[in-house]
Amino acid sequence: MAATYSRARLRVGILNVGFVTVAALVALVFDLPERVLLFEPTPVGDTAGLLTVVTLYAVANAPFDVAGGYVLPKRYGRPYPEPSEFVVGWLRGVGVQSTVFVVSGAGLLYAGRAAGVTGATAFFGIVTVALLVARTYLSRLVGGNRRVSDTDDRLGSALESFDDLKLEPPDVTVYDSDDGSFVGASTYSGVVVPSLWLERLSQDELTAVLARRTSAVETGGIRRGVALAVAWNLVGFVGAVTLVPGAGFADVASLVSLVLGYVIWSFIALLVLPTPTRAGVFEVDARTVDAGVEADVLGSAIRKINETQGDDEERTRLVESVFHPIPSVERRVERLDTDEEPIRGAWNAARVRLYLSWAGLDFLARAVHCNVGRPGVWVILPGD
Repeated sequence: MAATYSRARLRVGILNVGFVTVAALVALVFDLPERVLLFEPTPVGDTAGLLTVVTLYAVANAPFDVAGGYVLPKRYGRPYPEPSEFVVGWLRGVGVQSTVFVVSGAGLLYAGRAAGVTGATAFFGIVTVALLVARTYLSRLVGGNRRVSDTDDRLGSALESFDDLKLEPPDVTVYDSDDGSFVGASTYSGVVVPSLWLERLSQDELTAVLARRTSAVETGGIRRGVALAVAWNLVGFVGAVTLVPGAGFADVASLVSLVLGYVIWSFIALLVLPTPTRAGVFEVDARTVDAGVEADVLGSAIRKINETQGDDEERTRLVESVFHPIPSVERRVERLDTDEEPIRGAWNAARVRLYLSWAGLDFLARAVHCNVGRPGVWVILPGD
């Protein structure tokens, strides 16, 4: 048994990602989509084919979801749902994600048939933008996260403390989630934070993390992160449709060949994008301190948030460089006490890309160690 909960989750994530990636490679090598998905290119045939694909995906991935969402939390003494609650939540999340996959898949088929690669790419871009706009709404549908209208006075006091900072106070929306790893998000329209922060953090720490979310916007980290995520997915989509044998829009089989190529590109992203994402974390941390937040207060908040997520405070550089887009707590706190100038990064690019990859029916979107089996963080993945 792995030594810690975090390492056990990492192993499940590695197995899940490996399973999906190898399955995609094998299916392409042996041309399985053309051999198995024998559906006519008609509205009925397309719908039946897409429903078959998402059902097979859900069934094949279910053992990993059960391990990540129920078995491991229970084994390691972390909060875990009752079996019935897990099943209901999993079915809800899978149902909504499958609906998005079917709608996007059908749209890609029809756009591709009508206007070729250009039309399909345009539709892919439209779905990507729609996913960005609907992110908090889908978070509620998929993960059961709930918007909190009544918050205590500590939030107001924390925002008043921005008078002492070189930052403008953000518009804050509070969400309640059953998953302790839900940390919300920063957007250009405001900041989403979990209700757990209001319970666990002191007022100074709450001010610090709100300032940090504002810094993510002011540094341009969010813009660069989203831009990198969108660009990576678009390049992968066009590359898959033009380079993968049999990929196209003639029928469901050709679309699935495209998707399998896209999955392989997504796997490469899991290895490449953590590096600019980690740089984005350091950049936002440094900007927050420059804005007037005390380094020890921010460091304390970082440690508390890490505890709610169940991550190890320390990890080897090799493990971090390959699997973790968020630097370890010790590296972040250590960096706060230095004058080292951070390089520009792409804040949250690696994990935003996973969510946006729903536009291309990416089977790796919920297979990574931070969200496997946890619908509460399939849309807004765990972050810093």
